[in-house]
Amino acid sequence: MGSVFGLERHYRMGGHIVRAECPVTEIPQHLLDRSKKRRGGGASDSGDGGSAAPAASEATESAAAPAVVAEPVIDNRLPADLELKPINGEPQTLEEWLLLFHLVVIVLDPYTDESAWILPTAGRVLSNFDGAGARVAWVLAADEADTAQFLGPYADNILAFADPELKIVDALELETLPALVHIKQDRNIAGSAQGWQPEEWNEITTGLAKMLRWNRPLIPAMDDPPPFAGSPSHPES
Repeated sequence: MGSVFGLERHYRMGGHIVRAECPVTEIPQHLLDRSKKRRGGGASDSGDGGSAAPAASEATESAAAPAVVAEPVIDNRLPADLELKPINGEPQTLEEWLLLFHLVVIVLDPYTDESAWILPTAGRVLSNFDGAGARVAWVLAADEADTAQFLGPYADNILAFADPELKIVDALELETLPALVHIKQDRNIAGSAQGWQPEEWNEITTGLAKMLRWNRPLIPAMDDPPPFAGSPSHPES
């Protein structure tokens, strides 16, 4: 069986490939003339000298063609000017924090038991990715003093942001705490898990470890608490 390569056809005969020239098919002149008319290239050489009207089928196709409507572009990225202030440093915008690395944060409410239960697990997860090419940090729904008091030694080696007005919590659209959030450098959220659901946390950390070519933490570990739903990010006053 032959196979076409350009204008040549090759056959295999007796273990050898035999090449045979294939004739080039010429396009008839009347088809070329019709193509010129449809493209507005003027009259053909047939001698009528006028510009022919489009055929009825062509007019129908043109009238039936749907109008192209541009859909609005939805930007789901986090605000570039969202300010994140560490408890021991100067504030910077989210865009600045993401300049070199992805950002992985665990968001806690220091006034709830749920965040206290998950604190050792959260510290283990963040410490696992410290130095892995991602910036890891705490975000606490509290002022700087309460953030430092709640975290204690967990804030010594890991960046900690205070969020007393819940601006970061709201930007991340978190309804339940604790939460684990992976923010990419383009300010899109790569993964978010609310409450303590080990399967969801494991999915996010596994994807992050694969992206960074890093070891993933064991989730759940033997000492981790059982799953729980978490507490509302905006408790009733």
